[in-house]
Amino acid sequence: MRLVFGGTFDPVHVGHLQMATELAGVMSSKFVYLMPCYQAVHKQGVAASAEQRFEMLKLSLSYHNSLRLDEREIARGKPSFTIDSLLEIRDEIADESLCFVMGMDTVQGISTWRSIDEFSALTNLIVIERPNYQYVDEMNIGKKRGGEGGYEATLQTLGFESVLSSGDLTSVKAGKYLTLKLSAVDVSSSMIRTMLEQGKSISQYVTGEVNEYICDNALYRS
Repeated sequence: MRLVFGGTFDPVHVGHLQMATELAGVMSSKFVYLMPCYQAVHKQGVAASAEQRFEMLKLSLSYHNSLRLDEREIARGKPSFTIDSLLEIRDEIADESLCFVMGMDTVQGISTWRSIDEFSALTNLIVIERPNYQYVDEMNIGKKRGGEGGYEATLQTLGFESVLSSGDLTSVKAGKYLTLKLSAVDVSSSMIRTMLEQGKSISQYVTGEVNEYICDNALYRS
């Protein structure tokens, strides 16, 4: 099984690391691969450069044996479309189970992603619940299906079928989704950036090496 957790990581924080480490245990997987994007297509205002975000991830992962860095989107050096990475990974792992990990807030806009109709043939999805997050069915997908809406209606419309446990994904190549509730850390990258702009300490939210890197490079300062 290949577990891939993509994102901007601007910057990477303890919440990312805890979630990925816990996910490896829940899924009984040796590794979780963190895949930073080079240039986010669906997110505006990424503050640090691709190289800086990549370096902070490398510093963070050095003490986590279950976490690995997938640098394919950084190496590609152009706007990051998830479909390109999924196609590459699928070629590498053949019929092995592939699970792409995302937060429930990311599912909110997934219908607009490039070639999203191809995803269910390439990967499974693991959706991580976000505390106090309310999914909004902006496209009224649930109503079109005669249901109540929500992220599950969205994923089912895109060709994914629900499974109930991590074991159900072990030998399934693609086309399934699993919702997981993991331990929550009350932190976000945007919160960290705001704290830095206000001159506040972020030492409890990032590793010491990342904190030092941010200070040395004067990142996220107003």
